[in-house]
Amino acid sequence: MKLSRNRVGELFIVAEALLWAAFPIVTKVTYKFLPPIHTLAYATLAAAVFFGILFIFNKGWRELSKWEAWKPILLSTFIIAILFYAFFFWGLQTTTAGNASIISQMELWFSFIFFGLILRKEKYTRAALLGALLMFVGVMFVLFDGFSKVSKGDFLIFFATMIPPLGNHFQQTARKFVSTTTLLFVRNILGGIFLLIFSSLIETTPTIQNFSAALPLLLLNGVALWGISKIFWVEGIHRITVAQGLSISAITPIVTLLYVYLLSGEIPQLPQVFGLLPILAGGYLIVNKKFLRNEEILD
Repeated sequence: MKLSRNRVGELFIVAEALLWAAFPIVTKVTYKFLPPIHTLAYATLAAAVFFGILFIFNKGWRELSKWEAWKPILLSTFIIAILFYAFFFWGLQTTTAGNASIISQMELWFSFIFFGLILRKEKYTRAALLGALLMFVGVMFVLFDGFSKVSKGDFLIFFATMIPPLGNHFQQTARKFVSTTTLLFVRNILGGIFLLIFSSLIETTPTIQNFSAALPLLLLNGVALWGISKIFWVEGIHRITVAQGLSISAITPIVTLLYVYLLSGEIPQLPQVFGLLPILAGGYLIVNKKFLRNEEILD
């Protein structure tokens, strides 16, 4: 049976979420050997090599002459590959993988603001507005650790989630002109080079021994988590709205907490559980078709 365009997009996002759930765990382990921005730079370049192979195989250089694609590609590179991930990696240094994954769901809340209230591509009902409020309350609960203390890392990741909606908007625009592999190859090679230069200016250069120890983790991050999962993500939001994609990917923190438990036996903390429940409920209310009056048009 042939799957609909929307269903294919949904399956891409589910696959992306299952892979991406391991991202904060692998990254935090890498910090044992490399500082945050060096980790980000090397992982981005590893992803660039992966996409470069696909780019050459698919003869992607033919798409580089599509000048109308360059502006959205460069803007998405700066917004996502550099700004978003820099703040996320800094934040991840001083918080848990579970908290980082849960707070990341605020990206849906900011997408709701960006696409619904600023661009006005989507019109929401009062139920969807209630969903946005629930998400905000849930993230605040995790952010303040049950309203008992404040974590600098959590706030950096919260700030980072404000950034991707605009970047996703430009990624959608670029995807109309070039393939996913071309988009992600250019984004990662340019972003990786910039981050490598930036990291050398603000952080201590790691030793060869530390780099060698981190290399398997960098390849895992670059190829599987940033490589394959980002193909799934871009292909997914090419078929469904960004808000729908983010709603489906709300399973990511649940999977992350499951991975953490299976790997270390660490049981989720109460603030994580109590914060996650309204986040999931709020995400459902925001993007459920019964509460969404007009779906965003992607092509």
